Amino acid sequence: MTAQPHAAQPQAAPAAHLRRESVRRENFRRNRGVGLVLLAFVLLMAARPWLPEGLVRPDASLLLPFADWLNAFSGWLQNDLQITVLTRAV
Repeated sequence: MTAQPHAAQPQAAPAAHLRRESVRRENFRRNRGVGLVLLAFVLLMAARPWLPEGLVRPDASLLLPFADWLNAFSGWLQNDLQITVLTRAV
């Protein structure tokens, strides 16, 4: 009998280790960004009494009229598409 050549074992451990390390770095970068945003938020909340009113509460002219848009959309659904007729039949 002739001896079979020894099959080389794949060396997956270094590649898996490198892959885990890159995932850890990516998670650290992502967590660091979240941490910086949270830190900025906490600092702004702590400095709120000393900030000018324009930074704490935006001017009313800068706010979008979402309530008016929703009322107009629901009125369009009711009147133009006659959705109330359809829903009352159900």
